[in-house]
Amino acid sequence: MFGSKKKQDDSLPVAVHVVRSAEVFAVAQKLWTVNARTVYTDADSGKELLHFKLVNPNTVIWLERDAGREDVFELVMSWAENQTSLADVFILLPGPEKAGDDSFAHKVLDALLTTPATVPMAASKVE
Repeated sequence: MFGSKKKQDDSLPVAVHVVRSAEVFAVAQKLWTVNARTVYTDADSGKELLHFKLVNPNTVIWLERDAGREDVFELVMSWAENQTSLADVFILLPGPEKAGDDSFAHKVLDALLTTPATVPMAASKVE
C-alpha cells in the first residue's frame, strides 16, 4: 500500500547428517568430559550444551545432548556466507557398526579438542 515491501526469507538452510561411528562418538565424549565444568542445561529445550565460537572462520559450534541421555550427541555448526545464515547438524551415534561419512565431524571435534586457544564460552555470553 505504501510502496513496495521486500519479503524477507527467514528460513535457515540446514544440512542434517546422521553418523554412526564408535571413533567419532568417543571423540565427542572426550570433548564433553574435558569441558564438563562448562556444560550447562537449557531449561527451555531440555538440552545439555557446550558452546564454542570461532573467530576465523566466524562460526558458532554447539555440542549438545538431551538432558540425561548419553547415547547421542548433536554437533551443530552455524555460520554466515554471502549474508545468508547456514547450519550443519551432525547427529552422532555410537558404533560398533559404521554408517554415514564421519570425516568432517571427526575433524571438527579433533580441532576443538586439540586447539589450545579453543575454549567453551560461558553460559552468560551465549548469543
